[in-house]
Amino acid sequence: DIDDVGGGLPLFKDFQQDDWTLMGLLFELNLLIHAFAHDVDDAERPGIHLSHLAFYYKKYYNKDLNPKDFGVEKLEDVVDLVGSRIVYLTPKEVLATQLDGEFESLGVFPKLVELARRDRRLRADLGEETAVLKFTRNAGGGGGGGGWGGQGSSYGPARGGKGGGKSGGKG
Repeated sequence: DIDDVGGGLPLFKDFQQDDWTLMGLLFELNLLIHAFAHDVDDAERPGIHLSHLAFYYKKYYNKDLNPKDFGVEKLEDVVDLVGSRIVYLTPKEVLATQLDGEFESLGVFPKLVELARRDRRLRADLGEETAVLKFTRNAGGGGGGGGWGGQGSSYGPARGGKGGGKSGGKG
């Protein structure tokens, strides 16, 4: 249960804005892959080629996918941010995913981002500068809060004296 991994704490208690943005990006890319395959329904078009990713991202989500917003130079690097084992580029540079299009629970996304967050933290603690995310405010077009009890979080007491507790459904 991602809402209670022990002691009433949610799995995402340590998420910062960049983690929420990364989770949104992972979800959007996964959904884009499945939506494109459904819409095209053509065996000769196995998916979105990297050179067309920004176009289809804009077409489906009506927002730009700018690598510089994610602190990287190329779209290929943006795809690498979400974890090369989940959403990845095939050898022919076609966007692919290992996740099925149907979910019993969307909880897989925070779990994947938490694994990536822990890996990044370990690499950063070992001095690897590339492990630190350098997203701009434009990255992902908005999103969740700033961690456990933080502004925008639906768990714990919010800053500024506002009430806390769960306000949304399980994810």
